[in-house]
Amino acid sequence: MDRTWTPGPSLRLPSFVVYKRSMKHRTALCFACVFAMSVVLGCASTPQADPNAPPEVKVRLVPERDLARHGVSFTEDPLVVPLQFLSVKQEFVVVSIYLSLPRATRVTIDADVKAENGDIVAKLYSLDEMRDFWSNRSHTNDPALPRRLQVLDKWYAPSFNFTARKGHREYYVVCVGKNPIHRPSDAEVFVSLDEGELQSFYLPLPVKGK
Repeated sequence: MDRTWTPGPSLRLPSFVVYKRSMKHRTALCFACVFAMSVVLGCASTPQADPNAPPEVKVRLVPERDLARHGVSFTEDPLVVPLQFLSVKQEFVVVSIYLSLPRATRVTIDADVKAENGDIVAKLYSLDEMRDFWSNRSHTNDPALPRRLQVLDKWYAPSFNFTARKGHREYYVVCVGKNPIHRPSDAEVFVSLDEGELQSFYLPLPVKGK
């Protein structure tokens, strides 16, 4: 008797079953990639402070060249007085307040610019005052106005007594004075956290053009 083995027909899944499983695999892989990217981007956009670290406040004057990161041109940046507005005779002193907070914290801010004799030569503007400043100096349907207001809403301190979320965040405030502001003068900035000890910062104004 011939016992030579003859292979039978191979077992194959129907093509639509293979396609369906392949699609499920790809869909699951896509969801996994999207989830991983959302976690990474979420961590990058909202950096968390060490919960065991003390809160930290850093204050500095901001030169115009550092404001380009807002993604708007100098003619649209609400923290820069463009050349066409020089006749208004206003000068901006832009202050950055960087906060590193291990938990949600009540923040109080005050500031001004004083000359050597103690005279106030520039006063702190609130968010509403900055919005009014640009709204009153923009013509009807000015395409730059919405961009200015958007930048203010995103970066400007919402008020001078507000609750900041935990994590790292930079806020801007502006002191406005007559152009040119007298030199030498100092920007005086005061910050307190949770109504605690007042932190004072004294920042000499640089000579204009430097």
